[in-house]
Amino acid sequence: MRDVTISKSEYAPSEKMITKVQDFQEDKELFRYCTLPEILKYVECFTGPNIMAMHTMLINKPPDSGKKTSRHPLHQDLHYFPFRPSDLIVCAWTAMEHISRNNGCLVVLPGTHKGSLKPHDYPKWEGGVNKMFHGIQDYEENKARVHLVMEKGDTVFFHPLLIHGSGQNKTQGFRK
Repeated sequence: MRDVTISKSEYAPSEKMITKVQDFQEDKELFRYCTLPEILKYVECFTGPNIMAMHTMLINKPPDSGKKTSRHPLHQDLHYFPFRPSDLIVCAWTAMEHISRNNGCLVVLPGTHKGSLKPHDYPKWEGGVNKMFHGIQDYEENKARVHLVMEKGDTVFFHPLLIHGSGQNKTQGFRK
């Protein structure tokens, strides 16, 4: 996928134009990480021993162009999944470099995994809305948020009902 704000910008065609690679489970080298015993032992705690990868992606979050389209609205991954039960699904996110609030770290609303799947639609944001992302329309705006500052190699595992998103990338580099 290409980010709409940089595909027509000053960037020459290169890997900088690609912001997401999805469904790479058929690529042996890219998928190798997903099959590491160090990862699978944690996944099995959530799913049991019959593990299947249902969706894979690499995100190359671009620097924000000033239109705020690099932010990802608060959402629940279960909104995008056509399979159930949710209690046998685990989502995982691994940092490929230092991740901070400045480059758009993951933000979560603790405890929301105990709720239900909320209605999703395009966010009602002033400024830029990336039309590739839906967000939750009904959540407590004042609910405590946790920003997940991570180091390269850190992995977070979470329930597909957990409300999460990410802020804009305010750096000049891409966040992987």
